[in-house]
Amino acid sequence: ANFALKFGPAEYFLLMLLTLSAIVSLSIGKMIKGFLAMSLGLLLSTVGIDTQTGVYRFTLGIPHFSEGIDFLIVIIGVYAIGEVLYNFLM
Repeated sequence: ANFALKFGPAEYFLLMLLTLSAIVSLSIGKMIKGFLAMSLGLLLSTVGIDTQTGVYRFTLGIPHFSEGIDFLIVIIGVYAIGEVLYNFLM
């Protein structure tokens, strides 16, 4: 935890660069799917209050979105949608 607390803007930038390059390298052969997944992830991560300026981003006037979208809810939704589509198509 102490190591993570020492992260500054440069470290966050390098961490983002590492994740984006990992997405590109892992999606060889399926670049469109990788690009769509990356875009959706970046879009979901921008919902909430900007920590630098305090401006509400992409909340659509819904107060519950001011804290951002919880990661656990997104993962449960992704698995639920996948299961529904699997049962629907089979």
